[in-house]
Amino acid sequence: MVETQCFASNGLEVEALDYSRTGIEIINKKAHEKKLPVKSQLFDVKKPLPFRDACFDAVYSHMLLNMRFSQAELHSILSEIRRVLKPNGLNYFSVRNHNDKFYGNGVEV
Repeated sequence: MVETQCFASNGLEVEALDYSRTGIEIINKKAHEKKLPVKSQLFDVKKPLPFRDACFDAVYSHMLLNMRFSQAELHSILSEIRRVLKPNGLNYFSVRNHNDKFYGNGVEV
């Protein structure tokens, strides 16, 4: 959610998706408080992204790839990200690292 504010406050158009209704409410509240133009919607990541092909310069996912997905689901998610990215678009994502207290506590895929 901090990233959403950072991107929007630096002039980037932001479309935010979250699987949590509470997450969307927080995003909307913060955007409203700071008068930031953020479009947000509730979304199930196991479904196709609700955007047309090649419409984004970049996609940012915060800890999404740390969630428990099958290899087929991961393939689908990454294929959808590729689909909505413009040619030479960038896919940024955060994942656990060695400084994270939960690093190494999952199933490596």
